[in-house]
Amino acid sequence: MTKLIACTAIVHFEAGAADAGREIQGDGQISRVQLAAATYLDGMKSRNPLEDMDVTFTLSAAARRSIQTLMLTAGVGVAGSVSAGAPAEVERYIELNHKITNGMQTYPGLSEADYYTVAPRFGNGALVDGIKLLGITGTYLDAPYHGDEHGMTIAEYPLERLVNVPIVVVNKPDSRQTFEVEDLKGLDVKGKAVMFASGHSDKFDTPEYANKPPYLSVESAQWLVDHGASMVGIDTPLVDNIDKNETIPVHHLLLEHKIIIIEDMTNLKALPKTGAYLTAVPPRLEMASFPARVFATVYK
Repeated sequence: MTKLIACTAIVHFEAGAADAGREIQGDGQISRVQLAAATYLDGMKSRNPLEDMDVTFTLSAAARRSIQTLMLTAGVGVAGSVSAGAPAEVERYIELNHKITNGMQTYPGLSEADYYTVAPRFGNGALVDGIKLLGITGTYLDAPYHGDEHGMTIAEYPLERLVNVPIVVVNKPDSRQTFEVEDLKGLDVKGKAVMFASGHSDKFDTPEYANKPPYLSVESAQWLVDHGASMVGIDTPLVDNIDKNETIPVHHLLLEHKIIIIEDMTNLKALPKTGAYLTAVPPRLEMASFPARVFATVYK
């Protein structure tokens, strides 16, 4: 028998979805939750007269996740919360980032990671240590500032864009290097973290990592923009072609449309096709790129 929990949901949308109301069904326990949304007018952010709504109802953990997913998939700039008497039960976590080790390389010939201490361990046992690294070390996020001097930085990413984002996994044939539109057709990516799994991360921190790594075609990046993806991750050095990095068209296309990029991921092949949720939270730094602890949560 499913245990139901009394829950109050406070939902407020700042931007994104074109429709102002949707229906959510949770084990037959929820009648209707009207979700407000803002629109963009003449390219400028314009708020509708939105109202926060308190809706009290009884629902299961699965229904709560449905609400969270709908909030996240409603579009860029969604802000909201779902509070309940108890959290949804976690089945497992999946680590998706490389450990940063002393002296390792991420981008061949460029990245560095050097640990150091300011002094020997103090008499009370405490150690003060530090690290010198580039923003593109390990598994990291790119912000629009990476490709545009006027773009937003890592510090400006709102937590709603970084926490518990529903995941879609994309695979490709081994016979080609690029991810193409045909690999994406039929997938619902709106508001989701789209993970491009090639298995190339097995070569991380070796000379082979830079040898013809998979990347996204410009056409597939445009498809992601057109279909409202929120985040793009890949288990290779770049979403662009590393052998032609005098231009980075996929970076520009995604970041111009506020799609978060995560590069140098690992373990993507361990993700289920659906049902996992991604969290990737870096420190609040005014930088173009920076490493994050990136992981997936799979709920029961």
